Amino acid sequence: MMIGPVPPPVDGRAQATRWLVDALQDDGHGVRIVDTQVGILTKMRRCLWAAVSIVWGTPPDRVLVVASGEIGVLAESIPLLATRLRRVSTSLVHHSAHYVRADSALMRLALAVGGPGLRHVVLDRAMGDALARRYDIDPTKVVVVDNAGLMPVAPPSRPAHRSGAVHVSNLSQAKGLGAVLEVADRTGVHVTLIGSAPPSATVVLDDARRRGVRFDMLGPLHGEPKRQALLGARCFVFLSSYHHEAQPLVLYEAAEAGCVPIAWRIGWIGEQLQRLGLGDHALTPGDVAGAAHLVEEITAMDDMSFEHLSTRVRAAFETHHASTASHFRSVVE
Repeated sequence: MMIGPVPPPVDGRAQATRWLVDALQDDGHGVRIVDTQVGILTKMRRCLWAAVSIVWGTPPDRVLVVASGEIGVLAESIPLLATRLRRVSTSLVHHSAHYVRADSALMRLALAVGGPGLRHVVLDRAMGDALARRYDIDPTKVVVVDNAGLMPVAPPSRPAHRSGAVHVSNLSQAKGLGAVLEVADRTGVHVTLIGSAPPSATVVLDDARRRGVRFDMLGPLHGEPKRQALLGARCFVFLSSYHHEAQPLVLYEAAEAGCVPIAWRIGWIGEQLQRLGLGDHALTPGDVAGAAHLVEEITAMDDMSFEHLSTRVRAAFETHHASTASHFRSVVE
């Protein structure tokens, strides 16, 4: 049983959960999904239903619970209690840096409810080590499932003319909207913004338009349309300070498309980009000047030099993807 968010709507955590389910099913495992990509009250009801079915029905062989970063952990604690009562092998899947970087009473509650037998699935070994230290978890109970290994990989595209930069995210200040527009302003490079813009973004966007910043907005894109947008840009600028950011799936999606990532080093983004040979593209949070320098450098390359860089980034991703493609099996071992 998988208790966690799956699309729609699409976000990194839901997409990674969907791909994990697909990988398990393709490997011959039956997976029943309890979708928690809903509001908190509906999530509470669904988690309660899952708990009742575990306690009073035929329990599943294993249960995976995808952890929320905030109040949703309360709902997810309900099936954790049920699996503990029925002695069902259970793993808690972590996507948030929030409760790893800082202590969380809600996460401590969930871990107490789940008991010492609870296993943990993390995105990165450094993340797992930090989680184990903070909550006194036995390190042997922590396994890594890198999202790169779950991603579908398309054949390399024929070289096409690429230009400018792209930013894919929720278009909010926490996700780096203002910083990305500042990079566009400093460099004069055209930036394509992809994602939903909350009302709070209106002031920032209107101000950028008044200043003549070169950007356009395509709205939310998913799947192949998003990949085509990444294939059309030279670099992907991700200057997030969002407190849940751990290892964003979209950085891997950019690398898979040969779109060179530039990001602020929060969560475990530094380790993520290091694996792609781009450790110097993981910048200190707040370093707009450094991001602007890299954007200028990449967009000023001649086509042959850029194609060499793009191919190198894509090849590094393919190597990492291949080395992590079997990680998912650790959740059923």
